[in-house]
Amino acid sequence: MNIEELYKESECCMGFSNEEILDYYVKPLKDKPNLMIKILTEDKENPDFQNGKIEIVCLDGDKEELYISFMGCQTSIFIKNEEIMFIDEKAKSNYTISDTKYNVVYEGILRKLTHKEILMLFVDFINCFIGVNDMSIYEEVIDSSHTYQKCNYRIQIKKESAEKKIIRFENIYLDLES
Repeated sequence: MNIEELYKESECCMGFSNEEILDYYVKPLKDKPNLMIKILTEDKENPDFQNGKIEIVCLDGDKEELYISFMGCQTSIFIKNEEIMFIDEKAKSNYTISDTKYNVVYEGILRKLTHKEILMLFVDFINCFIGVNDMSIYEEVIDSSHTYQKCNYRIQIKKESAEKKIIRFENIYLDLES
């Protein structure tokens, strides 16, 4: 195991417990205005989480245009039918162009982060999309020598009362404006 990595070779870095998801992802978001949090286990709404693993957290209730899906070696954030993929580095060699085409893929190193740090990264990322009215995604291929193309992405985000700024998450640049 690499000294920087916190996980065993065979272990996915995003195998979050329900408690971790609730404490480090849901709790920081639950007091945000205009959010209607709905939590799903095995595609069923499950407010008590007694049976089943949390798989999806919707932030806009039944609209399901802003949600996160926890899948072990991959976590995806969906915004208005666009998918942003966070993939465990150890699993990336299993992905091909057809798996990632038309999706945004985060290229930061996740295996050196704790579960809390990864979930807080997701909170910071999704906060930029709360209240989004419109968005456009631009991709620039930077390396096509892997099983899938590595890209830089610029996502223009239009939302009410947004301070104009650019926020960078490794290879993903979020360009916020009103």
